Amino acid sequence: MKAYLISSSSHDSDAIVNVLDAANVSVIAKEMQDDDEAISQVEKIAEKGGADIIIFVTDNHQGASIELNKIDGVRAAVCNDADEVKAARANNANVIILNPKASDQEDVARAIAQGGGVGKLFQTRIAKKSQPIQRAQSATASAPQKQQKPKQAQKQEVAEEEEQEPPRKSGGSIFDRIKDELGIVD
Repeated sequence: MKAYLISSSSHDSDAIVNVLDAANVSVIAKEMQDDDEAISQVEKIAEKGGADIIIFVTDNHQGASIELNKIDGVRAAVCNDADEVKAARANNANVIILNPKASDQEDVARAIAQGGGVGKLFQTRIAKKSQPIQRAQSATASAPQKQQKPKQAQKQEVAEEEEQEPPRKSGGSIFDRIKDELGIVD
């Protein structure tokens, strides 16, 4: 399993690297100055493929999640503990975003190492991207079309509906007309 660890946090990520190394996970660790630089690095890794998982440690985990999920082929999940990592991996997340303040990094790293069965998602997603998308026919396209009536027939129907309305009394006060419309009898 190959993992990238990208950190834009001031917190130390050595515990994650040590646990992954002990689990025979090949780890490439990079420290970035800010989230924009780190997100660009994730995008480059996604384009190249070859990563089983990217671990992104940042203080701005929600913002990073929003930006990373815009990248084609990336399925990023914010995880605060080992259970959330397992759930994210079970749902094919290929980027785990960690809040360094809220997680026990060693437990999280163990969960990442154990959940290695997802595979080279970046390569699979990029390969699918090059294939043309086949769209299913919409329900309206396959449903029989209603016959449009000529405008003359439409005008005639409107005129017939107007003729069916009861004639209104003209004159009298507004109150008399409202009573007539509501059917109120004195």
